[in-house]
Amino acid sequence: MTKLSPKKVEEKYNYLFDINAKEKGGSLYLQSKVFRAMERLKAEFKAAEETKAAGAGAGEAGGSGAASPN
Repeated sequence: MTKLSPKKVEEKYNYLFDINAKEKGGSLYLQSKVFRAMERLKAEFKAAEETKAAGAGAGEAGGSGAASPN
């Protein structure tokens, strides 16, 4: 799987949002779906960035984060 970059996602968003513009005969419904997808991706990028920053700041603890059975 290739890693997504925020820049590439932004380019694709602009393209999809533009071609679905109502003024160009596009679909407002699809345009809203593109917008919501972009919101979600931005949230995911932000969460990944925060996780990376927290890991770099506190150091890697190791493990998968799952609780160990007792």
